[in-house]
Amino acid sequence: MVVIEQGGGARIVDRGRVLPTYFLEISGFVNSAEAEQGLIGIAFHPNFTSNGYVYVDYTDANGHVVIQRWTARSDRRTVDPTSGAVMLTIPHP
Repeated sequence: MVVIEQGGGARIVDRGRVLPTYFLEISGFVNSAEAEQGLIGIAFHPNFTSNGYVYVDYTDANGHVVIQRWTARSDRRTVDPTSGAVMLTIPHP
């Protein structure tokens, strides 16, 4: 199980224990200044075990909603921090 944090982190929970390292940590991209902002959601590609794709949506510094794809490393326990690819940005006035 992966639990997300509003500030931009995602941690693996294994057998009821939160692992000490982040699975994903994108706080530099995320604006969590307001109650309904921050890292909003995470979804795993149906073929995650083979392609490692993880999709997140978050609020950026401009208040826009961003959907971004990341790729997990081969161990599938952490995401490659250089793999981010923005798929969609939805302006939010």
